[in-house]
Amino acid sequence: MPPRGARSGLQTELCGRVGPDARGRIACLSGCWPGAAADGDEDLSTSHASYTVRTLFPATSDGRPAVSYAFVHQTDELRYDTSPFRPETGTVELPTVERQDATFASTAAEPPELVRIRGQQSAHLRSMTSNVDVDNVGHARLSTAGGFASDEEDDIVSHQIPVLLGGDGAWMWRTERSWTDGPGAQALGETTNEYNDEGDLTHTAVIAALPTAHPMASSSVRGSSQMAILPAT
Repeated sequence: MPPRGARSGLQTELCGRVGPDARGRIACLSGCWPGAAADGDEDLSTSHASYTVRTLFPATSDGRPAVSYAFVHQTDELRYDTSPFRPETGTVELPTVERQDATFASTAAEPPELVRIRGQQSAHLRSMTSNVDVDNVGHARLSTAGGFASDEEDDIVSHQIPVLLGGDGAWMWRTERSWTDGPGAQALGETTNEYNDEGDLTHTAVIAALPTAHPMASSSVRGSSQMAILPAT
């Protein structure tokens, strides 16, 4: 949840405190809030989280408050080159807080903020969860590990399909199916799960989509798609 009364997203930094060892290397690491690093520190990274706040039920006229929950829809990390570390005073603009209603429609967005870039040589990494791919009980059905923020070819897209055990009125959720997008619309690492009424895992199937032929020097070895069944433990 974003800090109460705070406008911006959450921002932290990891820095090396002054105190090198005999070889001049950083002797210890510590977390610090933005602007709290002492002169002479070498910043290792800066992390920023952008939030979505979704209102499930609005406030009522009889005084009952609104019901909302928050989740992180984007994380950004700046990792700095420390060989040697060269301070920088530039900034990057990042989103802060977006507000939605229960239908996933955007109702407001708070202004973006400028996050300080503390090192001259840096790599900007980003991960995202689309606002429409998080349901109203908090399941992230699709998430993207973006790698370099400027290169969409690095994206690793993962899917998770939840299932409600026991039908309507029940409360136990489990992951029924998961996979990672591969080239050519392949589902890599596709896994399906089955559970009993108590929510215990009873069966797991990992689908191995094998090529139908493996070229070799003089012939081909024929194969077929297979399913590996792994007993639950």
